[in-house]
Amino acid sequence: MKRFVALFLALATAMTVLSCEVVNPDPEPVINDDYGTIVSGVYTGKLHYGTETIEDAYVVRISRVSKTVVTMTAEFLDGSANFNVTKTGETYTLSSETVYNINTTIAGKQIHISYLTTGGYMFTFSGAKD
Repeated sequence: MKRFVALFLALATAMTVLSCEVVNPDPEPVINDDYGTIVSGVYTGKLHYGTETIEDAYVVRISRVSKTVVTMTAEFLDGSANFNVTKTGETYTLSSETVYNINTTIAGKQIHISYLTTGGYMFTFSGAKD
């Protein structure tokens, strides 16, 4: 009888130990490096020329081309242009070797664009992703 009780306790202990799930207290963080998808979307906001608001409901569209390249469509670009996307901290920066004098940053759902035209006109756009 003692053997039976000892065998039963050993079996119960083994099943308890084997049924425990191993939980990783420090799971690996998920790194999303698909910047093109993260920044893609429709941004609405105000377009300014100097301090004057020239369009109150202006739209800028950003579409993913690849993980690090997007196409920006806006009237001030006379259509669309491709941009490289980089990330520093929590801010994404769009840059282009063919569109000069434009600075675009995206933080969260907020976008800010400064564009100096070849004629010397400074346009700024501040908006948010829908």
